Amino acid sequence: MKRIMLIADAIGWIFHRHCDEIKKRITEYEFDIKFTWNNDPHHYNYTSYDLIYQLDPMGVAGLNPPKEKTIIGLRNEFMYGPNPSDALWFFKSYFEPRCCMFHVVNQNQYKKFSSIPITFPLFLVQHGVDTDCFKSKNKKEIPQSGPLTIGLSGSPTSSGEKGFDLVEKACAITGCKLLTAKQNFVTSHLNKEQMSVYYNNIDVYCCMSKSEGLNNCIMEAGATAVPVITTNTGAVQEMIIDNENGFIIDRNVDALVNKIRFFMNNRDAIKSFGNKLSEIIRTSWSWDIKINDFRKMFDAFFKK
Repeated sequence: MKRIMLIADAIGWIFHRHCDEIKKRITEYEFDIKFTWNNDPHHYNYTSYDLIYQLDPMGVAGLNPPKEKTIIGLRNEFMYGPNPSDALWFFKSYFEPRCCMFHVVNQNQYKKFSSIPITFPLFLVQHGVDTDCFKSKNKKEIPQSGPLTIGLSGSPTSSGEKGFDLVEKACAITGCKLLTAKQNFVTSHLNKEQMSVYYNNIDVYCCMSKSEGLNNCIMEAGATAVPVITTNTGAVQEMIIDNENGFIIDRNVDALVNKIRFFMNNRDAIKSFGNKLSEIIRTSWSWDIKINDFRKMFDAFFKK
């Protein structure tokens, strides 16, 4: 059986969850999970593996796997700029010296990197959400009057700039309650069971990020039937149908206030939007479906 080393960033974080899902769902390969931040990657024994899969370019400085048997994923957009020339620079700087295949996680990235001269295979490989964990369970009742509970999660220091300040200001203006799940790599993170409880205790989720890759929080909130107000980042347009299962807005307080007030004045829309988003996420973005992206990529590597 072929052996694959999966390299995540930190123990317990989202990439670790992705590795667990891959290891659980693909049984035709043998997987080991390693980390760039919690272990010493300088001592990894790459020779005993047939393939090294690094989930993201962050942390590559500590890694030195053989280029000819390494795949790297690109799960963010903030490491390169908004135009094709920056994508070419990024490919030349990060991928070409380090791997023989790479993948991206949203359609915009795929189009951008497909438009530049690349020297080896590019894949669109999108992770999923655990719909057995993230679902409506003991969900709070939507209040028929008074303040709504607005959610926002993630790291305030993320390079994707999550926009905590924008959501805080919008909640202060509208009088809504803000329930955050602030996390960081050093002192705190929530496991997926805790995050499922979190989503079941909010009415609307707000994503005011400046940059995203595949919008994990939107998938998780959506699977829990929570409607989303979001900036147009990452794979948003692949998940959100504007004014039907959520809102896609400009990244400013006024735009966010306007849509929060829509939900405050149209309480039935909260449930309607949330149910429609849940249907899309559960039928198109579950790990049961998306695991096939990874299987096809691994199979392609061993067939090349």
